[in-house]
Amino acid sequence: MLDAASLNSAVALVGPVAASFLTTRYWVARDDDDTRRHLWFALYLGVVVALLVVVLATTPPEERLKSVGFFFLVTIGATYLQERRHVRQRSRAAR
Repeated sequence: MLDAASLNSAVALVGPVAASFLTTRYWVARDDDDTRRHLWFALYLGVVVALLVVVLATTPPEERLKSVGFFFLVTIGATYLQERRHVRQRSRAAR
């Protein structure tokens, strides 16, 4: 059974990395000029907000600032890496 601390750790690490894969869908849709690109981005933001709520709900009040900061650090890092991967794949396909 998961307790609050292990759920918080799992969500803070794995959640943003998984959510960042939705941004790849957004970039592909944007490159294809697909009208659903806004839907992919909204889905990504919704998942990030839902994960943030879980982090806030499972963190003691005195550690919330640190947990939220770590959550956003992982989210920004994972999203940046996904964007770089997409740019590399697009440039390889253009060759």
